[in-house]
Amino acid sequence: MSRPLRIEHAGAWYHVMNHGLRNITVFPAPEDGSRFLGLLAEAVRTFGVECHAYCLMPSGYHLLLRTPRGDLSRVMRQVNGVYTQWFNRAHAGDGPVFRGRYRAVLVDPDAYLLQVSRYIHRMPAEAGLVGRPEAYRWSSYRCYVGARRAPPWLEVDAIRARLGASDPALAYRHYTDAGLDARTRAFYRDRRATPILADDAFRERLAAMQAHADMPPARRVTRRPRIEEIMEAVRQEYGVSFAQLHRDGRGHPDAEPRAVAMTLCRLAGGHRLREIADAMGGCTPAGVSKAVARMRDRMAGDPALALRVASLQRRLRAG
Repeated sequence: MSRPLRIEHAGAWYHVMNHGLRNITVFPAPEDGSRFLGLLAEAVRTFGVECHAYCLMPSGYHLLLRTPRGDLSRVMRQVNGVYTQWFNRAHAGDGPVFRGRYRAVLVDPDAYLLQVSRYIHRMPAEAGLVGRPEAYRWSSYRCYVGARRAPPWLEVDAIRARLGASDPALAYRHYTDAGLDARTRAFYRDRRATPILADDAFRERLAAMQAHADMPPARRVTRRPRIEEIMEAVRQEYGVSFAQLHRDGRGHPDAEPRAVAMTLCRLAGGHRLREIADAMGGCTPAGVSKAVARMRDRMAGDPALALRVASLQRRLRAG
């Protein structure tokens, strides 16, 4: 059997999943689940990967990850390997715990990010383990709806902000309660489907990246410029001051430089929403997410702006 298609590049979003070998229970005790979540937290700190959602089922795990450095294989090799060692020590086992390599579905963030998060959070209810998603302890859903404080390594604002609601926790609860859409359900039922959940435009962009060799190699670690470097580059490009970049610029002449700086912090630096919000001042992580989304929409309709941001991004990555 051929190995599953693996597409890795900086800034990509993935639904990562794996199941126990020969249908064993992968998380038989609470300490096992806690250990696995601890490994996720360590991966966030060590590799800069972002964890946006998770669900630990008895038979395996489901994660929604973003990889600013394009190193998903390295991250998952560490998490799976260390957890297997833990599991075998704790349960007097020997050998593999999971069914070989993990499965990674590349997700189009503009078209399917919300749907995938809902799919992950609804899994315990869909499997009949609980009546409602919030009754399940081992998922990030409670953090999304405000029933539990999110740990520092889990990001919830980037996805909830896409609902555009004044009360993101309540809006996400309603969104999840609405149930799975037919397109997402059909995709996951088809095990032969190419592991890319995307619209046609995303697939075309991906094909162009591969054809022109613009996609970094899977194991190459992209340079990650600091937020201060990014702000200095934007300041020089636009001829503005640091005070203007820190200002809440909506409706002001300096709105574009500030939004570009936030966008580059995500695209070129892979920095977390909280880090960017703290550095820029005058905004929340959700505000950063919305500003980046608006800037990407502007870039899609303004080739000159898109070229300017791409040029800055290349210079920052080159150092």
